[in-house]
Amino acid sequence: MTFDKAINRLHWRYTQGMQFKPNNNDAEALNIVFDWITRQKEINVLNNDLFAKLYIYHLNQNIRHFKTTVFNNTPQKDLSRILIYPIEYFYQSFYNSLHHNQLGKLSLEGKLTIEDLKEKYTLEIVTDQLQHMVGEAINKFS
Repeated sequence: MTFDKAINRLHWRYTQGMQFKPNNNDAEALNIVFDWITRQKEINVLNNDLFAKLYIYHLNQNIRHFKTTVFNNTPQKDLSRILIYPIEYFYQSFYNSLHHNQLGKLSLEGKLTIEDLKEKYTLEIVTDQLQHMVGEAINKFS
């Protein structure tokens, strides 16, 4: 039985509006759907290889930071807390860091003032540059 036939079978079975005793065809259809879901989860991890690498790396760093083991859920909870934020939060955070930390260092190295650098590196410009950098990394490492 194909996946489409399995879905059609289950749809037909559950839209009849009456009770029924599942038979072998129903069980086969349900198993095909479960197998498809499992394969999709595996494919999803493979397609998000870069995310998986960074997640595992950061999880390992969190385990070290919290001085715990993989069996403690604190490092994973910390990652989940970070991942729940929208992407705009990270652009803004990077932009703030740029203005508060990095621009001071940059102005000491050159003849530009912090005000000059703030005008040159607006949130829009910083966001565009970060998006470009992420895109380049995805193209390079995917």
